[in-house]
Amino acid sequence: MDHAKLAGLVEVAPYYHQLVSYAQLVITDTEKYIYAIPGDHFFLDVFDAGKTFLDGSIAKETVVTKKIVERQGNKALTGGIPYQGIGIPIIESGEMVGSMCLFYPTEHKEALQQASTELVSVVSAAREALLRMEKASNHLNQGSQRLLTNSAELETSSQEIFAMTEMIQEVSAQTNLLGLNSAIEAARAGEYGRGFSIVSDEIRKLSVKTKVATTDIRTANQIVSNNIQSLKQQVDQLAFSVSEEGEGIVSTSEALNQIMKISEILHALAQVIVH
Repeated sequence: MDHAKLAGLVEVAPYYHQLVSYAQLVITDTEKYIYAIPGDHFFLDVFDAGKTFLDGSIAKETVVTKKIVERQGNKALTGGIPYQGIGIPIIESGEMVGSMCLFYPTEHKEALQQASTELVSVVSAAREALLRMEKASNHLNQGSQRLLTNSAELETSSQEIFAMTEMIQEVSAQTNLLGLNSAIEAARAGEYGRGFSIVSDEIRKLSVKTKVATTDIRTANQIVSNNIQSLKQQVDQLAFSVSEEGEGIVSTSEALNQIMKISEILHALAQVIVH
């Protein structure tokens, strides 16, 4: 070791390393690593003393550029082991004589980055699904409102039909009474009232048929009315469920927004974590 500054750094390196014990500290000349202290549970053999620089290494970039280099390390050089590094050029009498580098593990950082990225992705997908649910819920709510309107109109029509059957039954009863009176008068008229008697019989038959038909209509209408009431109750329950679901969607959406903010903070934090 021909350079005094490099020799001096090697002497004080163990003391300096105590401040950054988590990192691997190395000192280099312009071609190779000449001194190395492993970090706590962390040591990259490729940067051990006696090893020459590899292309893409932080130490070589520092020596070549003569500038401080701080970046993510090239995992291809370390067999896939992730690490962060900083290289500081050592200048003596205006001449580049080597560098001092620190390498520290970033597996926790990368795990946090990956987890936060996956969390952002999952939350984004959940928010999209929630938006689709909200849209479907709105359509369902609109449909239930239309059903309520239609069932109300049907109920009104059913009531009108019931009123008309009441009126028809009343007319039928009066027609039957008229036919009966006509038959009595025809009987009194004897031979002269025979033709009128036939007409009165037909009137009475028509009255009976009308009464039967009206009764059938009322029965059918009552069934329809009952079904309308049942439908209305079901639609009311559906509308209530949709309303509750909508409130749940809003609450879930707010929670997802909070999770998204937290995941973004975690992602940003992962960018600055060093160990």
